Amino acid sequence: MTVIGSKWRAVILWHILKEPHIRYSRLKKQIPNISDKILAQELHCLLENALIERIAFAQVPPRVEYIPTERGRSLQEILIKLCEWGKKMGRDFK
Repeated sequence: MTVIGSKWRAVILWHILKEPHIRYSRLKKQIPNISDKILAQELHCLLENALIERIAFAQVPPRVEYIPTERGRSLQEILIKLCEWGKKMGRDFK
């Protein structure tokens, strides 16, 4: 749980799994309530834990994309189940 247990990591990983080769700006649009600082920190944590990879393209302007690793993809079914559980039980929580 320490790997994906923060407020945002599972959400960020979910978006990267849904849309492989996603750019930072696209992630920011998909998760509008997250600050740039927190998004950068959480991406760094996901990179450190080898759940995603960062691909930097040598071009002007610079372009960076994030893709899930095999380790990150192994969490996809778990995240799907958590999402389903949340939708099913969400109306019971206050």
